[in-house]
Amino acid sequence: MKILMTMLLGLACFNSLAQDSLHDALKESVLSLSTAMKNADTGFINKLFTRDALISSVNKSRGEVSVTHETIPEFSKAIIESPKGSLDERIMIGQILIDGDLAVVWATYKFYFNNIYSHCGVDVIHLVRLAGTWKIISVTDTRRVKNCPM
Repeated sequence: MKILMTMLLGLACFNSLAQDSLHDALKESVLSLSTAMKNADTGFINKLFTRDALISSVNKSRGEVSVTHETIPEFSKAIIESPKGSLDERIMIGQILIDGDLAVVWATYKFYFNNIYSHCGVDVIHLVRLAGTWKIISVTDTRRVKNCPM
């Protein structure tokens, strides 16, 4: 009985370490996007995404909800046109869900432009593991000025 309990405890610890490692890799991918934006590093941004990835924003204006979409080349163009250091998305990773090679990261954020608060919201990031590396399939965000989730 003692041997069985020791084996089960060891298995539980191994599983927990493996899960922590996956979570750390996913966090690194998401936080790298924020760093690349701040550094205006579009080469690195392009490496973080799959080829056909999309960025979508859920906006609400005058009670009307709309969704806008942006391709990664469009996103990269906006980043490169911004002065280095001017884009600062401060992310707090919340929940991470993983099923095999698919993951979803829910993160709250506050966005600053030239060190001045601009807006806040939630990022929902879908990632896929390709050849051992987590790549972003899509980012969908909400945007508002007050009632921030973090």
